[in-house]
Amino acid sequence: MTTEPLDMDEPHEVIAAADKYSVALTRLGGQVERITRDFVVPRRPQAKVEQPLAAFTKWMKTAIESKVKTNGRGADVTAQHTRTVSNAFAHQDHAGGARIRKTEFL
Repeated sequence: MTTEPLDMDEPHEVIAAADKYSVALTRLGGQVERITRDFVVPRRPQAKVEQPLAAFTKWMKTAIESKVKTNGRGADVTAQHTRTVSNAFAHQDHAGGARIRKTEFL
């Protein structure tokens, strides 16, 4: 059985990708917020049949805004976690390599 060599990106490449993801999600959230800001019923409901529509519109706007905030926080947490794990992995990889080099000369 042959094994393929482990192909790993450098930590700075992984971190840069996570940061791009976070920025893209944040920008998308900003666009959605701008759209939903104007998402209102144009006038106060006059007819009884319009009242549920107005209430649903308000609920939908609130739900979308809540998801945008949740996604924004998730993007930040994901990027930070990726940064932490990538740096820790790189540190352990370098430390392990140093141990191997040290034992080669014993």
